[in-house]
Amino acid sequence: MGCACKKASASQAMDLLLLAPDIQEAVLFLEAGTRVTERSLRTVVRHEDWREQHQGMGGHGRLDDAA
Repeated sequence: MGCACKKASASQAMDLLLLAPDIQEAVLFLEAGTRVTERSLRTVVRHEDWREQHQGMGGHGRLDDAA
């Protein structure tokens, strides 16, 4: 049985596991209607160091600061 998603999409989703734990938590508990794109998170996740991820989010760990 094959996967219904493309390899690239699965890879991008898996990359989100590289986010700092508190950023992952913020994504999980977003309020309804809050819009966060995979693209905006991709710019953060490209940094392996969690401190750099927080800096990429404006240093606040807030998703609405990421762009």
